[in-house]
Amino acid sequence: MTRRALLGLTALSASLLACSQEPRPLTPAERELLRETGLGHPTVVASIAAVGGPVHRLMALSDEGEAVPAPGVTVELPEDRVSSELARLREALGPLGFGVYQAEQHFGFEPDRLAIVTGTDPYEFLRIVRIDGINYDLEHEAVVAKLREWDSRYGLDYLGAGLDWVNARFKTLPSDMAPFAQEVYAFCPDVVDQGTETVERLADEMRRSGTLYCWWD
Repeated sequence: MTRRALLGLTALSASLLACSQEPRPLTPAERELLRETGLGHPTVVASIAAVGGPVHRLMALSDEGEAVPAPGVTVELPEDRVSSELARLREALGPLGFGVYQAEQHFGFEPDRLAIVTGTDPYEFLRIVRIDGINYDLEHEAVVAKLREWDSRYGLDYLGAGLDWVNARFKTLPSDMAPFAQEVYAFCPDVVDQGTETVERLADEMRRSGTLYCWWD
């Protein structure tokens, strides 16, 4: 099923998730996990507990493609709370030296996840999730190189990333969005072919939202 089809089915599922997920105290095992991963600061513990969802160990992908423990955790939450909780956690935890990013997106079919990691270098988080566009012969290093190029030109505030997707807010919008949209389409065709349908609509969407979103199905 394409992402466009998935997006068309999310509203009801997201509503049900929002109703079923309530804030709850962390379990002893979750508190121990936070301590083990360097996230035992009282503000971190309280902030994560307020999200309300189960807490899990963040896993990274090694160069060999094996899952290995990473210096952080993920917490589950409904799709419709991702933006607000991401902003809240960043405001609380960023000054303490912790990074917060969306780490999983499931389009309402199951809870999404936010990652809380030690350190605030977004490229370290991209390394943890080992983003790539392998379906288009783009290795991890090639994807990161292009993102760094765009970051140097416009400034990117990375909101989230996974194995095959990335979402970032422009710090400065491209002055001429049309050619930039062509550049984005050449880099990740799925954003048009399975999303906006035309490069012109992609340019309009990026201009309206102020964000860059790429994926490689």
